Amino acid sequence: LVRTSRTAAANVSNTIVERGFVGFVLFIKAYPGKFNKKVKDILALRPVEETEIEDSNAKASLLWLVGELSTASVHEFSTYLMSIVATLAEETAEVQSQALNTGLKFAAKFGQEGASVARDLIEACTSNVTSVHSRERAFLVERMIAQISNGGNAS
Repeated sequence: LVRTSRTAAANVSNTIVERGFVGFVLFIKAYPGKFNKKVKDILALRPVEETEIEDSNAKASLLWLVGELSTASVHEFSTYLMSIVATLAEETAEVQSQALNTGLKFAAKFGQEGASVARDLIEACTSNVTSVHSRERAFLVERMIAQISNGGNAS
C-alpha cells in the first residue's frame, strides 16, 4: 500500500490522486483503527505541509485524517492547519466545517495547546467567512471547546 501510494503520487496527475485519496479515506473510515500506522506512513512520504490539494473533497478528507491520526502532539500537523486558516475564507463550506471539526478534536486531544489551534480556526471562521452555516458552526465549536477547557462542566 505504501509503495503503491508513493508510485501513484510520483507518476499521476493531482486530480487522479485527489480522487483516489477521497476513496482511500472512505475506506479508512469504514475500518476505524485498523490502518492508522499505514496511513501515518503514507502521510510521512509526502508531509501534509508540502501537499497542495485543490479538490475540496480531498482537502476535507485530509483534514479528517489529520484530526483522527494526530496523536503525538499538536505540532504534528499544526503547520498544515495554519495554512488552512490563511485560506479558510476561500474554501468551501465542507472544508470549513471539517477544519472546525479537526480543531475540536485537537482541543479534546491536546488540551490548551489544541484549543489554541482551534481558536485560530474559529477566529478565521467568525471574522473572514461569509457562510452563515460555517460561522454558526464556529460559534458552536467555540462553546464546546469552552466546555472541554472547563473539564466538561457547563459554565
